[in-house]
Amino acid sequence: MREFIFYRSKWKVVLLGIIVLAAEALFGFMIVDELTYSDGITGYLILGIVMFLLLLWVLAKWGKIILSTKPFLIMTEEELTIFTSPSEPFTFKMSDVEGLLPYEVSNVPMFGIILVDEEKYYRIAPKTTKRIANINHRTGFPTFNVALNMMKRQDREKFLVALSELEIDILVPEENVKAQ
Repeated sequence: MREFIFYRSKWKVVLLGIIVLAAEALFGFMIVDELTYSDGITGYLILGIVMFLLLLWVLAKWGKIILSTKPFLIMTEEELTIFTSPSEPFTFKMSDVEGLLPYEVSNVPMFGIILVDEEKYYRIAPKTTKRIANINHRTGFPTFNVALNMMKRQDREKFLVALSELEIDILVPEENVKAQ
């Protein structure tokens, strides 16, 4: 059985992590400053604490992604598994996949996963995948998708080759179909 494994690009996550660390330091300084130089609890102190805790939570989530050795996507002749987060793999049976629909959102190349029964997969989707699927569905995009910019650069071309080798249909968006 052929298996294709694609890994997550981590450099963007690391770069954003550095920016969040800088913001974390700023809010930490804001908290210390408010505790040192103000009388009592102020709006700035509360804002600083809330933002500090929120960014700490974001750093913990990104830390899991950076330290994870799990792939972003695994494709075989029977299954397509997406790791939306390292701890939540989500698997589609290839027999339920009609094809992949290429599209772009803000210059990010995507492949929408077109399924025979989307509702079946939506019901069993992990929490993170379900949250993203809700946003996609409300905005008119395919409910489930693969964002190519999430893959390592060298894996993007391999992904296209794997689609061909596994004979997965690439669907043509309706606006590109000419009337005959």
